[in-house]
Amino acid sequence: MMRGRNAPGKEDRGMDISATARVEGWEMFMAGEREALVGRANGRLAHALRTTLPEESREELDRLIEEDGRLAQAGLVSLMAEDGAISHKHVEELRPEDMPARRRAETARLDWLMGRTDRRLALLGVKLEPTR
Repeated sequence: MMRGRNAPGKEDRGMDISATARVEGWEMFMAGEREALVGRANGRLAHALRTTLPEESREELDRLIEEDGRLAQAGLVSLMAEDGAISHKHVEELRPEDMPARRRAETARLDWLMGRTDRRLALLGVKLEPTR
């Protein structure tokens, strides 16, 4: 009987499951990134920015829409360094170690869009109550 060790094959199988889960997770992440690129290339941001808020410039929003579409058509996604610096990388060049920077960039983008939505709703007099 072996002490302090798994039975033969148990340790390897556990490592295989973990490696398989990592591969499957990465494939799901990449599928989501590719799908998001298609949405961006098809004008998802233009739809989100169709209304100009009082403190905004329509020209600036149009510039953001055009740039986002151009980047998406080129297959580029944004990465945000810990210091807030933005860079771009082709989606097919992403590696697992890019995930934190990719998440930071997407979180910043969503925070900005959600802030705009909150301001728009406030202008319309809509008050959202938190769910319990």
